[in-house]
Amino acid sequence: MAWRCVPCVPAISRRSFLRDKIINPILRPELHVGLHQAPRGILLFGPPGTGKTTLAKWMAASSGASFFEVTPSSIISKFHGETETLIKALFKVAEADSPSLVFIDEIDSLLGKRREKEDDTSIRMKNQLLQMMDGVSSCSGDKVLVVVGATNRPDMLDEAAIRRLSKRVLVPLPDFDARRVLIRTVLEKQSTGGCTLSDQELGDLSSRLEKWSGSDIRSLCVSASERSYDETVAKFGGIQNVPSRAAFRPISFSDFLAALEEVRPSCTSEESLRFFDEWAKAHGAL
Repeated sequence: MAWRCVPCVPAISRRSFLRDKIINPILRPELHVGLHQAPRGILLFGPPGTGKTTLAKWMAASSGASFFEVTPSSIISKFHGETETLIKALFKVAEADSPSLVFIDEIDSLLGKRREKEDDTSIRMKNQLLQMMDGVSSCSGDKVLVVVGATNRPDMLDEAAIRRLSKRVLVPLPDFDARRVLIRTVLEKQSTGGCTLSDQELGDLSSRLEKWSGSDIRSLCVSASERSYDETVAKFGGIQNVPSRAAFRPISFSDFLAALEEVRPSCTSEESLRFFDEWAKAHGAL
């Protein structure tokens, strides 16, 4: 997976950090010992839909690491003790399949701030996960295991979890150039006619999408493509008469203008966007 596949994360500083501090140590663990040892816990945080999962997959693919994706629903069990067993098994398999990257999505749901009347099941689960994350730092020999957590609510994380996720990376909304690249990439890879928009049209469209996340922009592309789809189905008198995907015309600039009347960005609050910058400054994030 190339860097161009994660256009939502345009900042070169983040790219350099991830390459130098995460990918290179996985590729050459024998060179990264002592003070040069790579961080074993990373937190990706930012607004929803900014490509945190894709970024984690890029890190794994670029370093040749096995990728283990964990969500709260996949690891929390209603049966007594089973959640802790699943957590132990996950880290045991990941270590055996080294180099590995364990990606925990919505990590705040698993390692949220401790509450006064928290139930025993939740406490045991948190303690087990934190214990296994501690063990990551002491992996011996040539074993390389990195834990990457993702959240859009970093303020809800338990302090013990934040300490273990020692490198924190803000994944922001895409800037103007990233939005251009993302639109072009989506059209080239997923639309029948590829990207037929001119550079001027791409620039015009990108300038209209400030504060749009990567997932918002993809939703806009889907909405724009529906006009081509509907026109083609009507032209042939029903979906059963459409000869092939090649019959659908390329998506035009006017299709996007129409879609802009229907699709809205999911994160427009200045306060919520400012929150991520403030949290990043307070917690030493990149």
